Amino acid sequence: MEAENKTLKFCKDCQVAQYCDKECQRLDFLEYHKRVCAKMIKPTKVKLAEVELGFNVKGFDVNESKLNLDKLKNPAVDELFMKHLQYADYNIRCIIEMSRVCESYHGMELGLKKYLELMMTLQPAFLHLRNWIPLLMLQLGKDDEAYNFIKFWLKNTPVQQVKGDDQAFYWRTSEDGVFDDVLPFTEFTMTGQDKNEDIMEALSIDESKKPYFTYLVYFVTLAVIKRNNFEVTKDEAQKTHFVKYLKYIKHHYKDLPKMAITVQPDSSNFVKIPKSFGLDRFGADPLYKNRGGPKRENSKEFAQNFITNWFDDFHFYMNRVPGLKKDMIKHLK
Repeated sequence: MEAENKTLKFCKDCQVAQYCDKECQRLDFLEYHKRVCAKMIKPTKVKLAEVELGFNVKGFDVNESKLNLDKLKNPAVDELFMKHLQYADYNIRCIIEMSRVCESYHGMELGLKKYLELMMTLQPAFLHLRNWIPLLMLQLGKDDEAYNFIKFWLKNTPVQQVKGDDQAFYWRTSEDGVFDDVLPFTEFTMTGQDKNEDIMEALSIDESKKPYFTYLVYFVTLAVIKRNNFEVTKDEAQKTHFVKYLKYIKHHYKDLPKMAITVQPDSSNFVKIPKSFGLDRFGADPLYKNRGGPKRENSKEFAQNFITNWFDDFHFYMNRVPGLKKDMIKHLK
């Protein structure tokens, strides 16, 4: 390419696929690109543009940092908002999935960038995306950034306990009331943190108390970072932290993580959330009540979908790291 003074050209729709010429593009389109970009990413981008146009007419800015719930009292705006939630997230998920299949580092970086940008808009509507971001960083070899990101959210997420039930997690899909006093966030990560430290000690985490439920994925990621540290430094303290975090996970999440790591979850093999975790005890979601028909918040169902999809993605990473799966299962028994 350099000898011929040529450069690769990006697909204008997904911005992931790169081609040397039109024939290369044609072959890829027939074999894979048509299924994902042409039939999923491109139509979703068109729908997003239509939604944003509708928002502009209604005076609603999708790039505002904090969601103004009063604006959603307008049924037309509310309908557009629900579509925006769906299309914006789905579009990025498609980009990331295509990048994995095509083994595109650039595409994964693009997906990470887009997730970070989206997460900081209309808070707290997209703050749930913070649960996906450290794994993306890990897959990109950005362990330091993943550690800095996780430490920020562990430090800034208030964690409550369920009174009288030491098995239940205090968590709900809407995260209603969790961040009310601090929104909007203007930052999403720390910088210059020491990934060799014990984060439990650094943040004075009480290991006997239940963590924020979805932060299971943070502690799995932290365990992996510690193992990666040990492989590079041979520092026994890193191996000790690796085991410590997995024991912490086992103590609070029981056999759920071990099962999800042992057998890759997918649409036909969902991770099952035990009833004892208490995620199905909530009623109406405050974000949706009094807005048309009643919508119920089923945190257990949402959690099962999220954990299933996250561990499905984690297997993509784990299968590329020799011995990782075996080491993790060993300490989750």
